[in-house]
Amino acid sequence: MGRSMIRPQEPAPGHRQLSFKRDSYTYTVRLDGHASVTVEDAPDKITEPIFVVVGAGEFFQSYLIRHNGAAYRVAVDYLSKEHGLGLDAEADPAPSLEKALGRRHSEKYVRECFGCHSPASVAGEEIDLVHRPFGNTCEVCHGPGAQHVALERAGKRLEPAIFNPGHLSAKEESDFCGQCHTTADAMREQKPQGVQSVISEPYRLETSRCWNPGDPRIRCTACHDPHQPIVRKPAAYDRYCLKCHAGSKGQDVAVKSANVCPVKTSGCITCHMPQVAVPDTPIVYFDHRIRVATVGTAFPN
Repeated sequence: MGRSMIRPQEPAPGHRQLSFKRDSYTYTVRLDGHASVTVEDAPDKITEPIFVVVGAGEFFQSYLIRHNGAAYRVAVDYLSKEHGLGLDAEADPAPSLEKALGRRHSEKYVRECFGCHSPASVAGEEIDLVHRPFGNTCEVCHGPGAQHVALERAGKRLEPAIFNPGHLSAKEESDFCGQCHTTADAMREQKPQGVQSVISEPYRLETSRCWNPGDPRIRCTACHDPHQPIVRKPAAYDRYCLKCHAGSKGQDVAVKSANVCPVKTSGCITCHMPQVAVPDTPIVYFDHRIRVATVGTAFPN
């Protein structure tokens, strides 16, 4: 989460100069100290510096440039699975060299992107990548920390002066995380149809049969530590599933226990949170709508 937006000098490992061919256009991405994108349709070409890289590279990275004063998302992405460049699934047709650059975006759109990927970099109507913190820093979730640091240094650790999301209820935390991951209410307003809704983990979680807005065992941070890289091994989540499906001893609130799975007690999420590929994106999501997912059944909105 802390690397959801990085500087061009911090690319994916081994990613320094890559090329990609699209029709008559050749794309060259350099991240070797002179970060730039070149689009060439010989003998003509356009070269622009990359001012930010979106994504840590676990699935893909995209690039933002400015051309003639306007912001563009470059038409090619770095695809981690292929270890190379690939065409952005939503790239516009390329009838000209300038169109081949990628999608042109308004400054409002770019600020909205930074609002989740690097909030502190947005200062009013301006984006400041030099003087303000970059990426998702501690204060994104915890709020201003100067007073907190001052009290810590003074040894007054019993007087916290910073926001702690750990005190939120399951529903409050779902809405809190949903500020960037799309809240359940925001997704409902879109009246989702099909697999597109899996991009909102809060929405999918809250549509689970076992969702309980007051149960701390089903809150976002019950399974995910926001201070650590996300864990991808399914078996690592078994212990969290078994907090509900193997009794409720030690819980601070009176909550019902769920039945134990009659099939197996390991790899729970491989059956009950199936992986879903979303069209027009290289990301495959674990569907957070916890359920008995049967092959051949319609995808539940």
